[in-house]
Amino acid sequence: MKGFRRIVAFLVFLAGLFALGYLQRRFDTADRRKALEVVQAKFPERGCQAEVVSRMKGIVRVTCKKRIWRVDLVQGLLGEDDGREMSD
Repeated sequence: MKGFRRIVAFLVFLAGLFALGYLQRRFDTADRRKALEVVQAKFPERGCQAEVVSRMKGIVRVTCKKRIWRVDLVQGLLGEDDGREMSD
């Protein structure tokens, strides 16, 4: 009976890991989409790409043809990227 409980506990743990990974991908996708919308609403450019720089701080880097923007989704700020790397 103890062995069965350990197996079930391990399976629940694995399911939790997969659920967290899935949710993080969904949040990252939504953040990238929102950052692209913010930049393209203010500066209509085509071919922009977004990359999540800091998940904890809600910062997304949007790269367009001519400029690189840093979008702070938590505080609602938009500014040019200075090239510094951020950590979570």
